[in-house]
Amino acid sequence: MEILYDEGVKVDEMFGHGGFFKTPKVGQLAMSAAIKSPVTVMKNAGEGGPYGMALLAAFTDAGCPLPEFLDGVFADCEKLTLTADERENAMFCSFLKRYKKGLAAEKAAAENL
Repeated sequence: MEILYDEGVKVDEMFGHGGFFKTPKVGQLAMSAAIKSPVTVMKNAGEGGPYGMALLAAFTDAGCPLPEFLDGVFADCEKLTLTADERENAMFCSFLKRYKKGLAAEKAAAENL
């Protein structure tokens, strides 16, 4: 995301899907803090893998553009949009700084194995 921001790209909204969103709100708020934008998940957001592959297979026979296809598939699906607040954003920034500091230690360990 830092590369996108450096290039002037802004994400207005993200739809999340997959195991990261299995626990309601937790992954969604973390992702929102990471991308600095609202994240929407649907009731079935925790289902990934085979479900996503089935959607892809159905789309290949849909005969319409992807956005239209997805709007039809998810039209009646319950959705929740969350945006991280300032506290959550600060917590993510703190995590990211510590994570980046750890990369040097990880690289040094890998080089010395």
